[in-house]
Formats: sequence, structure tokens, C-alpha cells
Amino acid sequence: MMRTNFLLTVICAALAPSIALALPSEKKSQILATDDHQNIARTMELPDGLPDRDVANLADGSICLNGGIQCFAMSYQDPDAIAILVQDRGFGKSSPNASLSVPLTSNFDENSTVRLWDNYIARDKDQNSRGPDYIIGVVATVSETYSGGGAGSSVLYLYDLQGVGTKYPTAREILAAPFDGEKTIRACFSEKDVKNRKGACHDIYEFTGRITLAPTTHDTWPVLNYSAKATAYPRGVNLDTDNSARIMTSADLVSETDTDCTYSRAAHYNPLTARYEFAEASPDCREYLVRYGE
Repeated sequence: MMRTNFLLTVICAALAPSIALALPSEKKSQILATDDHQNIARTMELPDGLPDRDVANLADGSICLNGGIQCFAMSYQDPDAIAILVQDRGFGKSSPNASLSVPLTSNFDENSTVRLWDNYIARDKDQNSRGPDYIIGVVATVSETYSGGGAGSSVLYLYDLQGVGTKYPTAREILAAPFDGEKTIRACFSEKDVKNRKGACHDIYEFTGRITLAPTTHDTWPVLNYSAKATAYPRGVNLDTDNSARIMTSADLVSETDTDCTYSRAAHYNPLTARYEFAEASPDCREYLVRYGE
């Protein structure tokens, strides 16, 4: 199973038939980080524990923020239009306000499993903002199987969600980055291979990404720190060669860090492009991913 250890994790989805359902892992909201401009990274929360009257009309799979005032769920208008359902509930009232479906524009693979990031960043909004501003995310995962192995990878799409609590909320993509990836490749084809490789009959290549809120910024847009780590198991294998004939020792049965694809980058918001951009180019690590960047 693919490992995903982003600091900011996952909400559930209720999408078109080709889009799978993903379940949330956290229940109570927690502050993850705050920068010097009062941008706050938090986890989302399940509506468990809220009064029944406050959750009765929520969409299936809803996750909330601000103590239940706003709730989000994945939705779709047609098989080709993925959207976020935004519900401003007016916490404490007997019923929520009308739900609004906000379209998401991204280059999702049609076979993706899509889920909402279960964390968000509450922005210290500027004077031109309409209502609260949030940075939310959608994780899109694709996978494939083949004889003796398989592969899968995810991309995180971040959106600037404005106007929550108004009649016309909007969502605009501001960053896309690799979230995680794993490839498992069969490496034993004979008893000799099994013996030579000490029983390690699959090469496993893993890529994990992590986004954190930087402690300092110079405007209302937070600085995001992105870090990636890539590993290969057993030690010494690589994706460019046939590793089945390698003679290994017990000391080789460990994961080895790929230093070329283990890196950190800062991402700053560029008002000219209206997107986050990395301070320097990232290495090409597509061999760990499935169809990313094609």
C-alpha cells in the first residue's frame, strides 16, 4: 500500500462512479503551524460530536472547520466536472444555509481517485477579500498493476478558496506538486534469484512529499515549504537496470535514500502568475510516479 506522509492529510470523497471514496483519518481540528502574518495551518474535523440538528443536513463525507461553521465535501456536477460542496452552516442555528457547488479546474486523470486534503490554511485575508480565505487541497491518485508488481502515485492540487460564507465562493488552483508514489517490481524469476537476493524478491521504490507552513512571510500569502524523500529497497537497486541477478547480503536488505530525489524547496506566491512557484527548479523524479507530468 502506498504511504502518504504529507503533514497536511485527507478528507473523504463522494464523486462520480469512476472516482473512488476515501475515508478521513482525523476527527478533531488541531493547529499545525502559524506564521508571523497569522496564516494558520490546521487539520479539518469530522462533524462527530456536534448537535444532531447541526449535522442533519450535511452532505455525506463532510469535513468541517471553525468548529463546524463551514463544512466541505467532494461533489460533482457531471462525470467531467469535479467540484467542492461548500456549506456555511451558521453554527448554532437549526439548519445550515444552502449548499453551494464550487467547480475545480485541474488536469485530473480521468481514472483518478480523488479526495480532499484533510488540512487547510486559513489566510490572513487582505482588505479586498470576500469573506474568509482558505487554501485547501485535493489529492488525485492513479495506479496501475502489472505482472508481479504495481505502481501508484498522487498529486496534490492546492486551491485558493475565497468567498466562503457568501453566495458566490470561488476556487482557483494555485499549486500542483507530487504527493507520493510507489513502484513494486518483481525481481526473482528462479530459485537462484531468490538465493542471490536473500529472499527480497521485489524492488520497492517510494516517494513521499510534505508541505509545511513556513514561519515567516512578507505579505498575506504564506510561504510554503515542500520537502520530498525517495528511497529504494533493497540497497543498491535502481529503476534503470535489471536487478534480478544481483548478489546481496543481509546488510543490503534496507531502504536506501535516493539523494537526487530527496530535496527541499520553498514555494512563494507570484501575483503576476497568480500561482505558487518554487524558488528553484525541482529534480526530475518522474520514475517514481505514474503519469505525472505527461
